[in-house]
Formats: sequence, structure tokens, C-alpha cells
Amino acid sequence: MWKLTLPSYCLTANRLACHTPSTAAQTTVSCAGQGLGHCRPSQFRSPFSSSAQTTGRAGSGTRNSQLAKMGRGGVAFASYAGQPLGAGFEGSSSPRICILGGGFGGLYTAVRLESLMWPHSRRPQITLIDQNEQFVFKPLLYELINGGATPEEVAPMFADLLAPMNSTSFVQGSVHSVHSDDSTNGAHSSNSSGGTITLADGQRLQYDWLVLALGSSTSFFGIPGVKELALPFNDFKDAMKVLKRVEEIEARSGGEPAGVVVVGAGYAGVELATTVAERLGRRAAVQLVSAGGDILEGMPPGQIKAARSMLQDLRITTVTNAMVSSICEDQQQPSSAEASTSYSPASPPAKQQVHVKLPGNIKKTIPADMVLWTAGSSPASHAARNLKLPFETNQKGALLTDRNLRVLKQQRVFALGDVAGSEIEAETAHLPPTAQVGCL
Repeated sequence: MWKLTLPSYCLTANRLACHTPSTAAQTTVSCAGQGLGHCRPSQFRSPFSSSAQTTGRAGSGTRNSQLAKMGRGGVAFASYAGQPLGAGFEGSSSPRICILGGGFGGLYTAVRLESLMWPHSRRPQITLIDQNEQFVFKPLLYELINGGATPEEVAPMFADLLAPMNSTSFVQGSVHSVHSDDSTNGAHSSNSSGGTITLADGQRLQYDWLVLALGSSTSFFGIPGVKELALPFNDFKDAMKVLKRVEEIEARSGGEPAGVVVVGAGYAGVELATTVAERLGRRAAVQLVSAGGDILEGMPPGQIKAARSMLQDLRITTVTNAMVSSICEDQQQPSSAEASTSYSPASPPAKQQVHVKLPGNIKKTIPADMVLWTAGSSPASHAARNLKLPFETNQKGALLTDRNLRVLKQQRVFALGDVAGSEIEAETAHLPPTAQVGCL
């Protein structure tokens, strides 16, 4: 039985509690400011805890959970633009709040609004919309790979999490479009809603207030072969695919160590590379490919030093200043279609070739049995080209918001997390997406 609890850094009733001016438009969980390699799962517990659950079992070999991407806190409304939340359109005393996206930002917003004390008959009707039926606790995705957590612990069902709530309902569906009747450029109609959400199946939902917390999706940058052959690591389904592939490598009998290439040397790449190396041991030779001159570029020196030590201890080779130009299948190996039908522990799937460019226009090919892609992500509003949102975006595709995460030119629409791009970002230097700078 899951129990919802709010983290101490989350929301207050009359303001946006975790405002992040980071250009990355995201927040990650850090363990009391400790460096990479010094924080273990026992120090970071899921806010969705149960009496039977522990995150960080003895001997799990996990290092830290500060790599978990979080939405920018949640949105809490007391009043905005002179209009109290307790008043809805169409003369309704109970406002309708729709939250698009059930990640940390979206779910915590729903939880917080549910927990507030509301005047009689003015408790809002909250609808949480997500394309998946499960909430994904991303700090624990790595635990799936090394056996430190079960799928049920990492991805509980929204229906179970929201069951104790009286005012919050869940709708599973993909958003097709949003029509906004709310704008600072015009007056509200007393007979209209704030807007209408249309789902892919044709269902239409009206709202008085809207929260956009759509999260991010993996960026492949149009590099040939990456989307087709590399395994991303951004959500629960990705993690389960990686786990299956790791188990296939474990099942092999003898032979040369499997080649594992992790592209992207940020927090996610370092964490994933070390997790795979810990589990596979000498059955795999892990290489970490970085486009920059070092790992964890821009992060605190103490974390970089600790990460380097960890990589060295696990015999992980780091390839820096390497730009991936393409990924293709090894032509000397069976095709992927043949491999998928004829695979056995003694007959591994087709190998891939990772082509990289090094300084001096030097080209290098890295053979791999598994390529893991953590090299980048983009706001879901940018990646979903067919998603029709009537709101302004920046060059990265993130929705433009003011300092309070209100979408520009909108009175009752907010955006948070990876999908939001605050105007304050242009006024500040780039900040790492960590909790130390994420909550001001």
C-alpha cells in the first residue's frame, strides 16, 4: 500500500515554493550537498513510501540518487491577477484545475492542492492527465538495473496513488491540443471556461486553471542510427528495455566481454555507466563517451573528482571530445531482424558500431553490443511536433513563463519543470540543475 507524503522542499499555500532559474529548466535531487559517490539510497527515500518499502537495500551497490530529474517543484495558487482560485468560470464556486503531465511537478501540484484547507464548497476539482498509467519515480530507475528496486516500487499506478484523494481524478490519455480562452490581452467571458483540452481519442476537458508539466523527451539530434539502434534511459519503459538487454548479456557463456557504450557524460550517463559496470563486472567493457573535454562539465569539482575515482575503480574507459556522427550495425554480424529471431546466450545479437569524431578531424569506430544514450533531452512541448499548444516558446521549445512560472500572456496557465523556460534565465548565468540551486 503506497502512501503519499510531501517532501519538505515542496510547496506553500500562497506562492511557488521551488522556483528554479536554471537554464536547464529542471531540478535534481541532491543528498545534503554531498558529492557524487557519497550518497546512498538509504539517504533518499521515495515520497511514495510504504511500511514494506525501503529504497536502498543492503548490498545493492547503489551510489546516489542526486541524478534524478525533478520538475520545478509544483504550483500553489492562493490568488493570481486579482482572481482567487476559489472562483471558477461559468459562475461555478468549484474551480476546475487540469494538470497535464504526471511527473514530479504535476503529481506534487495535485497532492499539494488536495492537501490545502479550502472554504466550504470551493474545493477545486483536480484532473491529472498523463499518457501513462504509472507514475515514474526517476531516482530509482537505476535501481531497476542492479536489482535494488522492483518495478512496483519504481512505477506505482496513478490509480493507487490518488485513491485516498477526494478531489483529484486521473485521466489516461495523450494531449492533442489546448485551446485557451484565457489571455492578458483580452477580457474573460463570464460564460466561458479558461480553455479546453482535447485528447488524442477526441475527449474534451474544460478547465478554469491549467498546469503544464509535460516533462522532457530524449533528443537524438537527428544523428543517423541513434534513434533506431541506441537505447535511451529517460523513463520506465526505457529502463525495462535496458534491463532486458543487460540480462541477455549476463546469460552469455564465456567469450569476450560485451562492449557497452554510454553516450553522454552528465549525471545520467555517469550513473548509468557505473550501474551497468557494477552489475556486469568483467562480463562487460564499459566506455563512457563525452562530447566535452571532461565528464560532468560545469558541475562542482568535488563531484567530478569523486566520479572520476568511481569510473576508475570500475574500469570504465572515458572517451572525451568525441562527437557521435552515426551508429550502424556491424555488417559482419547478422541483421537485427535475424538476431531477434535466432538469439540464444551462445549467439549474441548483432553488434553496433559507434562512429565518433575526435579533435583534428580524427575518426574512430567503437564496437558495441549495447549503446546507451543519455546525451540530451528536450522539452516535451518541443519534441511533440504535433502537439498544438497556443503558447509562446523559446528556442529550445520550452514554454515562456514569468518569474512565477505563469505562462506569458496568460492569466490562468502555468508551466513547470522541463517544459518551462522562465524569463529570469536570460538574466542569470547557467546554473547546474541541482537542488542546491533549484530552490531559492
